[in-house]
Amino acid sequence: MPELLIEVFKYLLPSLVVLVTAYLVLSSALESQLKLKGLEVALKNQGESLPLRLQAYERLTLLLERISPNSLVARNSQANLSVTDMQMLLIANIRQEFDHNLTQQLYVSNELWTVIKSVVEEMISTVNGLAGQLSEEDSGNVLCRALLEYFISAEIELPTERALEILKTEARTYLK
Repeated sequence: MPELLIEVFKYLLPSLVVLVTAYLVLSSALESQLKLKGLEVALKNQGESLPLRLQAYERLTLLLERISPNSLVARNSQANLSVTDMQMLLIANIRQEFDHNLTQQLYVSNELWTVIKSVVEEMISTVNGLAGQLSEEDSGNVLCRALLEYFISAEIELPTERALEILKTEARTYLK
C-alpha cells in the first residue's frame, strides 16, 4: 500500500506543480491584459473629454468676462432707466449668463465652480449694495458709473479677474 501511495504521489505531485504554475502564469497574464485595457479605455475617454473640458473653460472665461463691471455696463447702459430698473437689468443679465453656463460645472473642479458661483454672488451683491445707496430719482447711468467707480476707487482686484486666474491655472494643467 505505501508503494502505491508513493507511485500516485510521483504522478500527482508534478501535475499539481504544473497546474499551480499554469494558474499563476495565466492569472498574471490576464491581470496585465485587464490593466492594459483599462489604460486604453482611460486614454480614449480622456481624449474624448478633453475637448469638452477645454470648451467648458472657454465658456466660463466668457461668462467671467461678460459679468465683469466694464463689460456689464457697456452692454446694458441705458439712459432712460431708473436706478431700480438698471439694478434689475444688471442682475438679470448676470443671472442669465450664469444660468446659461450651469452645465459647465460637470467639466471643472468643485473648487473652480465654487469660485465662479461666489463671483456671481459678489457681483450681484455689489450691484444691490450700490443701488441701495442711490436715490430713486437717479438714472440708471448713475448706478453704472457707481459700479465702475467702486472697483476703481477701492483699488481691489476685480472678482472676475481673480476667478480668471484660477480658471487659467486649472486649464493649464490639462494642456501639459
